[in-house]
Amino acid sequence: SDAWFEAKPMVLLIGQYSVGKTSFINYLLGRGFAGSRVGPEMTTDRFVAVMYGDAEKTTPGNALTSQPDTPFHSLKKYGTNFLNRLEAAALPSPILKRVTLVDSPGVLSGEKQRDRGYDYNGVVTWFAQHSDRILLLFDAYKLDLSDEFKDVMKLIQAYDKKVRVVLNKADGVSPQDLMRVYGALMWNVGGVIPSAEVPRVYIGSFWDRPWQNTGMLDLMEAEENDLIEDLVTMPQNNVMNKINEIARRARVVEAHTHLLAHLRAKVVAKWYGKREEQARLCTPEGLLAAYEQVQREHDLSRGDFPLPSRMASVLRAYDFTDFYKPSVERSKKLKALRELTECDIPELITRLHSVQKRRQASKASIVEGFRPLRNVRPPPPDHLFEKKLERQAGVAQPSVLRAMRASPWAQPSSHISSPAAALRRGELSAAEAAPEAAPEAAPEAA
Repeated sequence: SDAWFEAKPMVLLIGQYSVGKTSFINYLLGRGFAGSRVGPEMTTDRFVAVMYGDAEKTTPGNALTSQPDTPFHSLKKYGTNFLNRLEAAALPSPILKRVTLVDSPGVLSGEKQRDRGYDYNGVVTWFAQHSDRILLLFDAYKLDLSDEFKDVMKLIQAYDKKVRVVLNKADGVSPQDLMRVYGALMWNVGGVIPSAEVPRVYIGSFWDRPWQNTGMLDLMEAEENDLIEDLVTMPQNNVMNKINEIARRARVVEAHTHLLAHLRAKVVAKWYGKREEQARLCTPEGLLAAYEQVQREHDLSRGDFPLPSRMASVLRAYDFTDFYKPSVERSKKLKALRELTECDIPELITRLHSVQKRRQASKASIVEGFRPLRNVRPPPPDHLFEKKLERQAGVAQPSVLRAMRASPWAQPSSHISSPAAALRRGELSAAEAAPEAAPEAAPEAA
């Protein structure tokens, strides 16, 4: 729909209760939003879409889904009980000009999770499908996963490319314990979401409170900067994701059309025994044979066909002779679909790449404008961001090196003070270290 194309990138936050989802949003906004409440107990019992607005206001779920120009229009199918627990909070905030944040109820355990009064798993699946980023939040003090939370994590397994893991409240443990917590987290997540690629994990403490343990402060500040950069640069990636979704749907529609035509032809070709033939095709084995034949005839990919077991259960409710029969009009539509995937989409990608190259130069300034405003914590040290720019440019800047040497988190040890050792650490260039490093480096080389 037009609303889907025009919508800002959506970020879905999922986690058990009291892991800091609402505090995370408040920290990014630099303030609270309408209806937000923070506490150690379960404080969020509804889905809240936090979006940009010139004036602060709240829109209930029934009114929100009645507007066809919003991406939430199709949520009406989940019923009144859910719509009473859905709302949108609009407020003027810089980061909301680029993304929409969705706060979700904390996942409970036992009967409380199952007795919500609406299809919670279906709603989470809808948001996961329509979101551009899914943030799984974990508390450094509570890494145990309830069975209900494992079920929710399995729901988003099909969208694992969108998933990022946030280990929150990490400053509450010592650096040594933090390494153990990180290992336990990866073990738990890997056991639920098996994937060849490890999801990106952001370690930090995302609220404006004084730091508790500063041993890993340098790491957490850098991780926070990476997370902010990932969020604010999503609009550029969002366009590519939508083009990718259009291409995927076009391939699926083409495969689906050829498959239904093949199934209809198989049944119509029978003079008698049409029901028996349809029953044979409505089995996983019969559909697999049909997939292979259609794939060979039309040069399609096996991955564009649905799961045979699920497709067989759906097809049993239909009469194959009622399917759309081949015609000149259908051939024209299939030809237009091929032109879309082979000509139009590659041209769109080429245009998008040229636009992204022009915007790449202003990427650093974009991130700078969306860092959280801190009232309690001190601002992050400048050398972290200079160091990041230095890595991206591939050039060592003397001013950056001086700032790193002067930083309280990067002071050299007393037994490593020679220019040769500084050269090994990368604090001096070869030209700066050459006059003094050569005599000391010779015995080591020998």
